[in-house]
Amino acid sequence: MSTLLELFSQAVTLQQAGRHGQAARLYRRLLVHAPDHPAILANLAVAEAEEHNLGGALLLLERALRTEPSLEQARKHQSSLLLRAKTLAITHYNAQRMPEALQAIRLTIRFGDDIPQTRAVYARLLSEVGDLRGAAAEYDALFAALKSPASEDGAPQLDPAAGDTLGAVWNDVLLLGWSSHLLLGDPLSADRYARKTPPFTLSDRPIWDGIPKPGARILYALDMAFGDAFQYVRQVAILKALGMTTIVVCNRKLVRLLARCPFIDRLVASGEAMPEHDAWLLSSRHGERVNDHGSAGIAFPYIQAESDLTAVWAARLGASRRLRIATNLSASSPLRDLPISVLEELGRLDGVEILDITKSGSALAALRSGPLPAGVSHIGDALDTGPDAFVETAAVLEAVDLVITTDTSIAHLAGAMGRPVWVFLRLMADCRWGPPEHPACHYPTMRVFRQTVPGSWADVLYRMKRDLVPMIEDKAGGGLRPLPA
Repeated sequence: MSTLLELFSQAVTLQQAGRHGQAARLYRRLLVHAPDHPAILANLAVAEAEEHNLGGALLLLERALRTEPSLEQARKHQSSLLLRAKTLAITHYNAQRMPEALQAIRLTIRFGDDIPQTRAVYARLLSEVGDLRGAAAEYDALFAALKSPASEDGAPQLDPAAGDTLGAVWNDVLLLGWSSHLLLGDPLSADRYARKTPPFTLSDRPIWDGIPKPGARILYALDMAFGDAFQYVRQVAILKALGMTTIVVCNRKLVRLLARCPFIDRLVASGEAMPEHDAWLLSSRHGERVNDHGSAGIAFPYIQAESDLTAVWAARLGASRRLRIATNLSASSPLRDLPISVLEELGRLDGVEILDITKSGSALAALRSGPLPAGVSHIGDALDTGPDAFVETAAVLEAVDLVITTDTSIAHLAGAMGRPVWVFLRLMADCRWGPPEHPACHYPTMRVFRQTVPGSWADVLYRMKRDLVPMIEDKAGGGLRPLPA
C-alpha cells in the first residue's frame, strides 16, 4: 500500500505531465487523511483550475491560506485566478453570455476583489440578466460609497495621475442607477442620481419655461445622437400646435432629411448663426417641459423620404411578389449588434428578399469578408456616401415592405417615417423602452421583439419568422402596398 508521501509524489508527477484530472483524484484521496494540509490544498487548486473549475480552485486556495497564511505561491496563484475570472467575465459579457459573466464576476467578489470597479460590473450584469432590484441595490450602495460631500456635484475625488478609473464608474452609477430605478417604477429613488449639470447657455435668451406663448419664436436644439433626433424632433410638432414659431438646430448632416418636417418653420445647421428667437430649449435637458402638453400636433409620418430618390430606388428594385425586407445588424454599441446568422435565418425563408443596409460594426466586416447568405443583397455601402446622412437610406425604407433592425437610429427613422419596422431588442435595453414586462413602443408602425433569455436571439428569431409567414403569403397573393411610383 502506497504511503501518503508516495501518493503525493505520484500526484505531482501526473500534474507535471499535464494529467490534471488524474492528479486531482489522488490529491482528493490525500485530503481524506490530511484535510488541512496546505501543500495538498494548493496543488489540488492548480489541478482544478486547469480543469476549468475556478470556483473550486479559489475555495481550496482560501483553505490553504487560512491554514498557512505565509504560503506565498498560493497567494500568487489566487491573484492570478482572480484576474482570470475577471477576464472570463469580460469575455462572456462581450459574447453576450450574461449568466456566465455574472457567475465569473461573483467569484472575483466572493474571493476578495471587492473594489468599486468590480462592483459596478456586477451591478451591470445583474441588470443584464433581469435582476433590476439587485442591480438597483448595488448602485445604491456604490452611490453612497462614492459620493463625495466635498464636491458640488457629489463626484468622487479622483487622482488622474494614478490612472484612477473611478470617474468612469461614477458616470456608470449615475446613469445606470437612475435607469434601474426608473425601470422599477420608482422615479423618486431615480431622482437621487440626477446629475447636477453645470449651467448651460445656448443664447442670451431665456430657456423656455413651459408656458405656451402664441407667436413666440422657440429655438429647439437637437443635441443628441441621430436616433434620438428622429424620436425627439416630434416634440417640435407640439410646440407648433401650441401656436409658437419653431426654429430647429440640428447636426448639419440631418438638415436635408429634416427639411420636409411639416412642423418646422426654420431649420438651422449646428455652427451656423442662430436666428432671432424668444426662448430656447435642448432636447437632452428640457423635453419634459414639452411632454407636459401631451401629444397634440404629432402625426405620423413626420419624416419623409425625397420622392425623386424613392422613385430611383423603386425603379432599381423593380416589382416583386416576394416580401422585400431591409435589414440592419449594427448599432453604436457592440452589445446591440446582431450576428450575421440573423441574415442566414431570414434568407432561408421562401418568398423573401433581403436588402441589407448595415453600414458599420463587426457585422459589416463579416458581410464584406465572405460570401453573402442566400437570398441576401448588401447595399449599405452604396447609401449616403455624400455629406447628407440617411437621405438615401430613407428612400430605401420607403421602397421596401418591412424594416428589421437592431435598436439603433434606423429603427427610429423607420418609425418616424411610418414604415413597418420590427426591432430586435435586448432583454435589458435602454430605459426608454420600459421594463421587459411593460415594454414601450414609440411608433404606431413599430413592433418590438425582446429577448427572453439574456444574450440569446434564438427566441426572437423564432417569433419573427413565425410572424413573417402571413406577410409573405399576403405579398405573394398581391397584398401589402405596392412600391411607390
